[in-house]
Amino acid sequence: VYINSDYRLHEKLALNEYFKILDLTDIVKDKLSTVEENIRECDVILNSELEPTSILSSVCNNYEGCPFIKYCRRYNNIPEENSVLDLYKNINKYKQLAKNIISFEDLLDSDYKLSEIQKRQIDFAINKREDIYINKEKVSEFLNKFTFPLYFLDFETFQSVIPLYEGSKPYAQIPFQYSLHILDKDGNLTHKEFLGDGFNNPLQSLTTSLINDLAKSGTIIAYNAAFEKSRIKELALMFVECKDDLLALLKRFVDLADVFQKGYCYNSLMKGSFSIKSVLPALFPDDETLNYHNLADVHKGDEASDAYLNLQKLSKKDYNRMRESLLKYCELDTYAMVKIYFKLQELIL
Repeated sequence: VYINSDYRLHEKLALNEYFKILDLTDIVKDKLSTVEENIRECDVILNSELEPTSILSSVCNNYEGCPFIKYCRRYNNIPEENSVLDLYKNINKYKQLAKNIISFEDLLDSDYKLSEIQKRQIDFAINKREDIYINKEKVSEFLNKFTFPLYFLDFETFQSVIPLYEGSKPYAQIPFQYSLHILDKDGNLTHKEFLGDGFNNPLQSLTTSLINDLAKSGTIIAYNAAFEKSRIKELALMFVECKDDLLALLKRFVDLADVFQKGYCYNSLMKGSFSIKSVLPALFPDDETLNYHNLADVHKGDEASDAYLNLQKLSKKDYNRMRESLLKYCELDTYAMVKIYFKLQELIL
């Protein structure tokens, strides 16, 4: 029995539609013969005085958060930094390990073809470069696409295995909050925001507020914009009366992450990671106002989700404090994009 991920909630949960039933009897019977063999193999390992060989492979990717990853890295003499496991988009890392190609230095001595971004990452790491690489031509082309006013947008969402709101699906990303910094052509910066109350369905109010705040023209900037665009498409399916207004927003999006993921800007502090929480401290290492660790209560996305879902359990005092923490966290996400935008403008001068 498993959950039908295509099910949509209408009025109340319909268990016969929410669950799907699949008869696995024949498949299980075919597997039974392997059980005794697996038990024997486990017994041999448990009763041995020798530690079993630990080989890192693509199988390790199936166990996110595995507590043995650091141990296995040490076991295989893989350095904590600048190894093939740390190289950006390295699809060959396990093949390289199997050939005893472990460090960045090993990669340079090998015949593996590296992308320009990978070469740059290795160069900055090995030579301990402290400068910022900037492709002024490409960044200028990117920024010239923008049309004022600029809208820096970020959603916060939660997931629920049991859909909570009319029209929503199991595991759906439900937006409950957004932050929006608006920059006009004269350099004036304003901030708008939305946060559900934690008790009622926030989707209709969020949708109406979002359409009003984003107006009819101007570039919408997000970091990894596919996430925000997907949420807007889902809202368009749920609120047909807003469909045209919502879908019109999609044409205005630009993804700020492209600058870094395409290799137009890099420094050694990014260490091959181009999430906003890696890029921001890399570009502003000494600016404590941009440090997520200095925020109260909420420092990352999963904490924001948990905080929102628990709002209704809090006392009035704690409720108000947590709402303020949620607002400050989401506001920093969009303010971070504003700072990155100005930094790129500075770097291409």
